[in-house]
Amino acid sequence: AEILAIDTALSELGDIENIQMATDDTGLKKEVAKAEESVKKLGDVNLLAIEEYERTNAKYEFITKQKADLTVSRSSLRGLIKEIEKDIIEKFTEAYNEIRKNFIFTCEEVLNNAKGDIILNNPENILETGAELEVKFKNKKSQTLTLLSGGEKSMVAVAFIMAIFLYRPSPFTFFDEIEAALDESNTKKLLRMLKTFTSESQFILITHNKETMRESDVLYGVTMNKEEGFSKIVSVKV
Repeated sequence: AEILAIDTALSELGDIENIQMATDDTGLKKEVAKAEESVKKLGDVNLLAIEEYERTNAKYEFITKQKADLTVSRSSLRGLIKEIEKDIIEKFTEAYNEIRKNFIFTCEEVLNNAKGDIILNNPENILETGAELEVKFKNKKSQTLTLLSGGEKSMVAVAFIMAIFLYRPSPFTFFDEIEAALDESNTKKLLRMLKTFTSESQFILITHNKETMRESDVLYGVTMNKEEGFSKIVSVKV
């Protein structure tokens, strides 16, 4: 009875092992089939893949280095731009305050005690702001330059130029018929104002005005020779 029991147990054990082996073989076949399918999907083997990788990697490293250099350069340029903008704001603010103060003074002198001012359109953003000249003549309301008459515009322009000269004189300045819209009294006033700066600057005036020519130190006349067809310059010391 014991021997029979052992034989039965061994028989059952053998059947279990056969089933297990069969199950393992089926799983392996599935895995192999799956692996073969994956290899097929990969396509043909590229024998130059290593060389292509090395070339691509070298290009990648070069571009990465260039990008790093550009990033450093961009940071440096941004820092430089900020320094320049700071310097511009400081110098513009200084010049604006001084010229504005001078313009108030020259308007009183040139425009018969008129009240002048220079208004910034956007004082919060100095780098992009514009500026307008504003003048209030006697018995008139305050007006911008665009609303003034021709003569008033000329005198305001003179006052503004003089305000700039008081801040930083120019070695020489050209005026093209600046007194064309002025009457005789304002022309004389303009010439007196210009003479106060002749020690620091030279003024070259293009004019047809007799009063201006009379007050000038040197005259250069331009005439046309009709027969020869070219201009001729004649100088006269006054």
